[in-house]
Amino acid sequence: MPKPSKILIVDDDQEICNLLSQALSPLEYEITCVQDVSQALGQIKQDQFSVVLLDLMLPGPDGTDVLKHIHKQQTKPEVIMLTAHSSLETAVEALRLGAYDYLTKPFRINTVRSAVRRAVDKRRLETKLTTIYNLSHEIALAQNVDQAIQAVLDATSGVLEFESCGIWLIDQEKDELRRHAARGSEREATFRLPLSDEKGITVAVVRSGEPLYVPNVKDDPRYVAVRASTRSELAAPLKVKGRVIGVLNAESVELDGFDESDLKLLSTLAAQGAAAIENARLYEQAQQEIKERRQVEEEIKQHNAQLTALNEIGQAINATLDLQETLTLIADLSIQLLDVEATSVLLYDKADDDLQFAAASGLGANLVIGQRLAMGQGIAGWAAQHGEPALVPDVSKDPRVFKGFDRENVFAVRSSMCVPLRSKDQIIGVLEAVNKKGSDFDQDDLRLLSLLAAPATTAIENARLFEKVDAGREQLQALSRRLVDVQEAERGRVARELHDETGQALSSLLLSLSMLEQNAGDPVAVITRVNELESMVDRTLENLHRLSVNLRPASLDYLGLAPALEHYVELFDQRHSITSRFETIGLDDERLPPAVETAIYRIVQEAMTNVLRHAQATRVDVLLERRGDQIVTIIEDDGVGLDHVAATKSGRLGLLGMQERAEMLNGTLTIESSASAGTTVLVEIPGVIRNA
Repeated sequence: MPKPSKILIVDDDQEICNLLSQALSPLEYEITCVQDVSQALGQIKQDQFSVVLLDLMLPGPDGTDVLKHIHKQQTKPEVIMLTAHSSLETAVEALRLGAYDYLTKPFRINTVRSAVRRAVDKRRLETKLTTIYNLSHEIALAQNVDQAIQAVLDATSGVLEFESCGIWLIDQEKDELRRHAARGSEREATFRLPLSDEKGITVAVVRSGEPLYVPNVKDDPRYVAVRASTRSELAAPLKVKGRVIGVLNAESVELDGFDESDLKLLSTLAAQGAAAIENARLYEQAQQEIKERRQVEEEIKQHNAQLTALNEIGQAINATLDLQETLTLIADLSIQLLDVEATSVLLYDKADDDLQFAAASGLGANLVIGQRLAMGQGIAGWAAQHGEPALVPDVSKDPRVFKGFDRENVFAVRSSMCVPLRSKDQIIGVLEAVNKKGSDFDQDDLRLLSLLAAPATTAIENARLFEKVDAGREQLQALSRRLVDVQEAERGRVARELHDETGQALSSLLLSLSMLEQNAGDPVAVITRVNELESMVDRTLENLHRLSVNLRPASLDYLGLAPALEHYVELFDQRHSITSRFETIGLDDERLPPAVETAIYRIVQEAMTNVLRHAQATRVDVLLERRGDQIVTIIEDDGVGLDHVAATKSGRLGLLGMQERAEMLNGTLTIESSASAGTTVLVEIPGVIRNA
């Protein structure tokens, strides 16, 4: 049973003290009464009270002085102020200073009891939460499972009243629940409960994964009578990431000896305890791993010479960015490191789904370079297909061995080993060594070859990346040159049009204005000249509008991509002998980000220019479609077709420009073409749709 709460009554009226004591006596509290501030401060200093009933109007220092003193204490009781009607403002001020509640005189007995009960419950809850908080630190500091369990049991003892509690852990191998540790006045006779059985409150908690309270264990057929005096039981699962690892339980000799708050507290402790036990397990595991790591470090020290050689090889093969030179170095230096007859580097060809001998060194190297192995063929093919190293101490006993390249028995291979070259979880090739001098290969040799595979893979990927960067740099330079040429050509065209058309029109306009001035006295001549001027201005405006549209159509900014493309295709259809059609699906009036609209417009513009110049087409269709969060653009013609790769290599930089525009928006551009079906340009860009 929990200890009775202590109540302190501070009031200079003895009758009030007696009345409050009589009102609270049925609640079984320990009650102390004092009449002045000095007595109150003395009692508060020497004892721990749950609730203080404090009169505001005391002789000498008043109740607020006591309240201020209580506020400075580390352990603070709940304070209920007693006040007359005339001192309500002071009561409000007391609440601001930390009082829990106030009662006005005269007061009802039920009101007093209710207020004290609430304050006592609040105080008990805060005490339990403080205990849990403090003990949780001890739990977290546990460095092994036994310490963690003892800390959990200490915490449980601090917040719950019980006769026995214990921690039960699951033994996976034996499929049973084993009591690991317990606290209580009696020692249980049963320490294990089968998880396959229906018996046991703790077993039921393991199965459900939920806390369980049994007010009367005699009425529950699952209960196992491990303690004859037990009448009620609480149990909560120890869970780690949703997985039950055990149970924390508490037992009482009283019927219905716990309540819902006890169940919540036990569940809280179980959650903390599960984390502590798991952390302790991880700590023990980490200590074991540290021990094992030290053993590995000792082994590494023993192979220091080999590691030094590997480091030198890694530096050598990474010193060049030429792919073929890198492959040759890997093959040559592998022979020196492993002391073998021959080594080979095979690269995976994704297009043909096979392996090609890209470099070799040692006996028979000239026989294998350029040869190919199907995936799964030979030891190397098996290693690539399975992504695992392969060691064959005696090739005569392994059916996987492939001898198609050694028809003249040049190698006289006795032993072989292969390791896959892996980059970002992708197999890019295989490193192979054959025929160790004097003896068969063993696990140490395979380990050394595996260590060499890592720098070899890095060197190969770096060389490949350099080739791509170099090719990309050349393309970028070509695109930059083309951009300059296009800009200069565009500037020249604009200058010519401004000079030839707009300039001449303005000169004519100036001359006509001079003539108009000379004919100012002749109304007929003036009207005639004005009409000519209007026509001249209209033509000039039309030319300027056409020039502006060619540079950047205003409709792209004001109306959006779909109207701008529709207008462009219509003009294309009117000006050229190619039937041109435009269709949009799923966009309606929605707008795309400006960068997306500009990129798609220029891609369509470039594609249709290519159709006009090269395709010899009679028809071209443009489709703009929204597919989920993607914007898809299709330009399709019925022309003579296009070799995309050859066109790019031959300097058709317009295609590269289209590709660059798509990639800058994390999009893709695909070109499909054939002589019989024309060319289709497919652009897919992840677009952010916004309202117009």
